[in-house]
Amino acid sequence: MSYKPIRLGDVMGGKPKGPAPADEKTGEKAAALTLSVPEAGALLGLSRSKSYQEAAAGRIPTKRYGKLLRVPRVRFLRSLEED
Repeated sequence: MSYKPIRLGDVMGGKPKGPAPADEKTGEKAAALTLSVPEAGALLGLSRSKSYQEAAAGRIPTKRYGKLLRVPRVRFLRSLEED
């Protein structure tokens, strides 16, 4: 599955409503800018609880939005390249 790049102007227009928009011609969904901690952990083969442990230890990069803890996709992918 390939993802369509997201332009900054696409996401700055306000709070997104519903799922990521799909390309009108291909029907492909745009990649989300962030992942949940369990989603990021699942990509690494981790359980939900182990994902949160790794995030707390700083091995999965996170960003807090109020009470919501998210994993920025770009930082997450870059952290995988560093090792």
